[in-house]
Amino acid sequence: MNVVERGECATLLRYFRGEHDHLLQQLETLKKLLYSGSNWDAEKEEQIVALTADLVQNMLHHFTEEEEILFPLITQANLTLVHPVSAMKKEHERIRATLLQLQSETECCQKTKQSSHRLITLMREAWQLVLDHLSKENLMLIPMANQLLHENEREAVLKKVGRK
Repeated sequence: MNVVERGECATLLRYFRGEHDHLLQQLETLKKLLYSGSNWDAEKEEQIVALTADLVQNMLHHFTEEEEILFPLITQANLTLVHPVSAMKKEHERIRATLLQLQSETECCQKTKQSSHRLITLMREAWQLVLDHLSKENLMLIPMANQLLHENEREAVLKKVGRK
């Protein structure tokens, strides 16, 4: 899809793609740390716990921004997008559940002072779900929002997310 990136369009694209890149970087850092070996020392534990908590908080905040600010505007602009937006919300729910399980398993590993097979499995699942989901948003949803929303609506989104 060819979307001309000018003015507010570029800013809206830049904001959401930047958010997605940041979330993927956090997830990648956590994945590398978890896959770095079976040693579970105090330093590694501290990093894993902090990264997991930060990732979960950032991801949940990002989903809330999309669900409460961006998605309603998209569906108001084009009612035929109600089902795709609903599918994105369902993916958010699945990712939320997986990330909260990941955080819970991280806390269990913190108590036992060792990694677990379940932690690695949840990490793989979270990685794949988030990667697939954000790819859909970057390639389809955000460019569609740029085309559908008027300049004042794009500005309103950016003001509400506090990034303008």
